[in-house]
Amino acid sequence: MSGRIVKVHFRLAQDESEYPPTDSEFLWCAPTERGTYVVDNIPFFVRDISVGDEISAEKIGKVLHFSSLIKQSRNSTFRVLLKMRGVAERIQQKLANMGCGVELMDKLSLLAVNVPENAPTAEVLSFLDEEVEKGNIGIEESSVRYQ
Repeated sequence: MSGRIVKVHFRLAQDESEYPPTDSEFLWCAPTERGTYVVDNIPFFVRDISVGDEISAEKIGKVLHFSSLIKQSRNSTFRVLLKMRGVAERIQQKLANMGCGVELMDKLSLLAVNVPENAPTAEVLSFLDEEVEKGNIGIEESSVRYQ
């Protein structure tokens, strides 16, 4: 990889309730020597893509557009909808302490969570399930690759 990163455009399909709230998302990706790209940030809305995935993209005009998934990483991606005020920092910290990457979209009270293959996945899932049971969060699996 060259050390630089580029934006790759992903088209999104919205459901009848217009979710996700956008029809596209840009992800930062690192170019490889093979002409492919490695995803370098956690998707908020793109499904079936995780940090570390190798993808192909086609340049149309000045914009790189996602073409296909070349090689999956072993990372999993979850979305966490924050239902209760004041839980974001605690949940982010707990997930980070378990080795997860977490990004917050404050406007939508949404966390994008990367669970790397070396994270204690059972512990992460148990923690998220407990928070769901307490009514603090909702979770959506986006790209599940743990065994």
